[in-house]
Amino acid sequence: MVTGFSQGGQAAMALARALQQGAGPHLRLGAVAASPQRLFTRAFLRRLAHPRGEILRLVRADDTTCTSWVPHVPARLYAASGDTQVAYLNSVHCQRVLAAHGRHVPLIDVGNVDHFPSEHRALPRALRWFERLQPA
Repeated sequence: MVTGFSQGGQAAMALARALQQGAGPHLRLGAVAASPQRLFTRAFLRRLAHPRGEILRLVRADDTTCTSWVPHVPARLYAASGDTQVAYLNSVHCQRVLAAHGRHVPLIDVGNVDHFPSEHRALPRALRWFERLQPA
């Protein structure tokens, strides 16, 4: 399985093409399981949902989006607690880091939906919020 979202889509397609052409003799493309539960063990899925130790350290080290700056304009975070592709914990962590730097940024949970449906819930809310903002 090779997957990518947004900008990662191009990289995923390039990797899939290379694997299909024989690059990486120890790797191969295969059919995707019907669900993550059929693809991964329960223990692995639990570790992804609630990362600790080395996995948590790597997740935090990999994401400096919220740790290397503080927005000087109104900001909100939108995330879905049911997202199976992007851990909700990423947004919680971002909110906490920004708060530690003196910037309160609301985190809006768009619900128990997966990644793509979350966009359909978040975008109208963000638009309504933008429409209510007053120019500085």
